[in-house]
Amino acid sequence: IFGELAGGMSERTEQIADFLRDSGIGVELLSDIRSRLWEKFTVICATGGVLAVARLPFGAVFASPEASELMRGVMGEVENLARASNAGLAEGTAERLFDFLKANMDPEGRSSQLQDLEAGRRLELEFLNGTAVRLGRELGVPTPLNFAIYAALKPHVDGPVD
Repeated sequence: IFGELAGGMSERTEQIADFLRDSGIGVELLSDIRSRLWEKFTVICATGGVLAVARLPFGAVFASPEASELMRGVMGEVENLARASNAGLAEGTAERLFDFLKANMDPEGRSSQLQDLEAGRRLELEFLNGTAVRLGRELGVPTPLNFAIYAALKPHVDGPVD
């Protein structure tokens, strides 16, 4: 799945798509890749952040009404950021993505950020919830749930805390 960041189609992306198709690779060439990128960012902020801060796999998070509400809330904040950025994200995207995750994720699955936290590796926190918080400040969009995740995981960003 790819497209021009500026939107629309181009000869360049169509040539790449043709090459990939000719190589037997499934391709989805989008004229509006920004909205798809925002969808991905919405999911990764929520799953990476919530699973890491809760230190739980998907099934346990979805089994907890409070943790599920936290995930929905984080996704809603990122959806609001996308809307403030004029990314063309449809109303209700966060809820649609949450429902998809709940129906499709392996209950034992762990986000990469949770795996990194458990293994004592550097976290992607600055690129995920940290970016959501910074964008929220720039755009005047409240992101208290993303900030709480950011604050809770920040001491672990470089690995184990002594």
